Amino acid sequence: MNSRDGLHNGRFDSAFSELYPISDAGFEPYVRRYSGLIDSLVSAEGTAAEEALLFSIPGRTELGGNHTDHNLGKVLAASVHLDVAAAAFPRNDRRVLIYSEGYPDLNIDLSDLESREDEQGSTSALVRGVASWFSQNGYPVGGFSAAVHSLVPGGSGLSSSAAIEITIAKIFSVFYHQDRLSPLDLAIAGQYAENRYFGKPCGLMDQIACAHGGIVKIDFADGDAARIETRDADFLRAGYLLGIVNTGGSHADLTDDYASIPREMRSVANALGSEVLRQIDEGEFHASIPALRRDPAISDRAIMRTLHFFAENRRVDQMLVALSEGRYLDYLSLVRESGHSSMRILQNVTPCGAIDEQNLALVATYIEERFAEDSVIRVHGGGFEGSLQFYVSLDRAEGLLEELQRLCGPGSVDILYIRGPGALCLNQAPDN
Repeated sequence: MNSRDGLHNGRFDSAFSELYPISDAGFEPYVRRYSGLIDSLVSAEGTAAEEALLFSIPGRTELGGNHTDHNLGKVLAASVHLDVAAAAFPRNDRRVLIYSEGYPDLNIDLSDLESREDEQGSTSALVRGVASWFSQNGYPVGGFSAAVHSLVPGGSGLSSSAAIEITIAKIFSVFYHQDRLSPLDLAIAGQYAENRYFGKPCGLMDQIACAHGGIVKIDFADGDAARIETRDADFLRAGYLLGIVNTGGSHADLTDDYASIPREMRSVANALGSEVLRQIDEGEFHASIPALRRDPAISDRAIMRTLHFFAENRRVDQMLVALSEGRYLDYLSLVRESGHSSMRILQNVTPCGAIDEQNLALVATYIEERFAEDSVIRVHGGGFEGSLQFYVSLDRAEGLLEELQRLCGPGSVDILYIRGPGALCLNQAPDN
């Protein structure tokens, strides 16, 4: 049975129930979405596309560990139902063809895996970069054709680029290596492509969360040999709605603001004889603060950001324990502490010198004042502009959502549902 027939015969319903929230419309919206991808592929490639396999790769949300990964700290993240969906089949040549509605078709020749300056910031760079990592690590790849549709909004902090990277890596793994590569392998391939080919420095949290699925605590103490723990949690059952709001700020010209955080944290680590903060004993750091303040190379803000790093690492552990024991109120209290630390100590809520536009700070402060103990709101991801993450009790959810859209505009809010599976070929899911 090919994938199109399987969609209409209920073959993938079990997988859909694990990946997406099910409304009164049942599975029909998901059947239409994936059928549309197969139709697009058939239109572009002919009848060979009838044998396409179906893929789903989630976006991710950061739950805790704000700006800790780049200094080998700890993070807590989760995969979400907003995903990249693809229908793909292998080719007999070394070309990758990708069709995505609203974007130019891509045609990449895998015979040339050198990075290209003119491809930086593009999906072509990600394809070439992922293929290069596979080839360098003993996993030769071939071509494929794919129709792709993403529900992961760009600029939301939900890691749209990481989801695309993991989609490419998962397709290569399934078609050419019997799906043998682990989620961590897929994540490292994605990070390599983003750093070396796409031209964006990033840690590994986004890719691991997209590839692995569920709620994951990631400890980067050993770098790429990340230690991963998984947990289950059902915020809805506990009485809370989880979501993000795009406050309307722009990420333009904020590179220096982002880069200042790891740079300043490392300046403290370097002053204490190490490369990154994770290699520093917290007690030694506290004892050294007076001397650090006398060092002209160390700013007070760098010391503040280091204080955030150590406290945030502890919070990640505490959050995981609270979730494991079902203590959701304690968990949310820790989320609130994380948000306050980002605003007051890490200082990544308002761009340096900004006066007229303080989107994150204004929205977060207003919601905390308006909804008090019934909600928690914190910076989501890199900060400075962009998205906030919120939790709200179900009995106050309608009012909070209305206030957020009044402040930030229609369509600014996305409700998030945590999903268990990470990067998935639906044809290989249980019961399929």
